[in-house]
Amino acid sequence: MRHLAHSTIAQAIYADPQNCSFVRVVSELEVLLSRLQKSALQVRWDCEDVVVFDTGRTRIVLAWSEDMINGAPACLLVSVGPVPSAQDTVDDPAHDALCHRLVDRIQNCYAPDAVLWRHLPLPITADLVDVLTDALPSINDILPAKPKPAPAQLPELAAAVRMKVRFAPNQANDAPPLPRPAATELHRVRTALYPPAHACHSETVQMRLAAQAINATLIVVWMPLGVAAMTYSLMSGKDIGFSARMVAMTGALMAFSQSALGQKVVELAGA
Repeated sequence: MRHLAHSTIAQAIYADPQNCSFVRVVSELEVLLSRLQKSALQVRWDCEDVVVFDTGRTRIVLAWSEDMINGAPACLLVSVGPVPSAQDTVDDPAHDALCHRLVDRIQNCYAPDAVLWRHLPLPITADLVDVLTDALPSINDILPAKPKPAPAQLPELAAAVRMKVRFAPNQANDAPPLPRPAATELHRVRTALYPPAHACHSETVQMRLAAQAINATLIVVWMPLGVAAMTYSLMSGKDIGFSARMVAMTGALMAFSQSALGQKVVELAGA
């Protein structure tokens, strides 16, 4: 009687089937094997959820199952072993190593909730996939349910929650309570007259350049005042309003100095 080498089988259990994409797993493995084996690779879909990769003397099987009789939502089977025509009677350690590498890759990309390992002395087929799936233990044994709090603890827990809610500081509203506007129209008028503080300082690049140009003009017109305005602007920020007020004040002083009263004041100051 001929004895075939063993197949290494891993069954990855998923509590949520959405956590694994069987189509992507198959596609990624086919691309990887195509690069390594090329012409020696044969790919066959035995059904819509079982794919067989035969490459030389090695068979790789991927299978996807959902809503199994053991209660598990989903299972991804990965098997690496000999092809049915192989005459080997000695286990190939490369099969076991390759299966573990494939499962490690799947765990990194699509982390399962549990992985069960098996070894069978025969190649894997689509019929054997169904047998292995039906032979899975109960989902309660694979993924034990999380313990629930004892009924006696529930009243104490509820009382603790009420106490915490009653005396906890109001973190939902960190801003101080502000009076609401009496009417929508009054609120709009108030907002137009008194814009937010940050809006007063949100000057554009063009406005800052204009402020610098005004300060430079003041230096030409009246150097002491212009230098003072430029220094203040550099230290406190480019404020075009301040520069405009300085220009207006300079113009007023120059106009006053040309008037009769201004000439009199200049003469008195010189005296």
